[in-house]
Amino acid sequence: MESYILFFIIAVATILSPGPGVILTLTNAIRYGTSGAIGGILGIAFGTFIVAGVSATSLGVILATSAVAFSIMKYIGARRPNKSKPALEVRKTESFSLLRA
Repeated sequence: MESYILFFIIAVATILSPGPGVILTLTNAIRYGTSGAIGGILGIAFGTFIVAGVSATSLGVILATSAVAFSIMKYIGARRPNKSKPALEVRKTESFSLLRA
């Protein structure tokens, strides 16, 4: 009976606390308005759909039991084909006129 009470307390706390998806949606809605929050909402929905698909197809069981399959999925997930410029680019200049007093 103790396990059920503990489970109930943890379940209620989990349900009542906002998750990262809610925080992201609220932050984007406050900063950018309703239209700015749509991208985050769609991303969260797509990620949830992927997790549900993995669970429904029993791919999770295969990944849990096969180290090779798990390593392949890690490699696919970590590979990010992005050919754009880096987010932070340091430019070297020959003149430091802005730093001189």
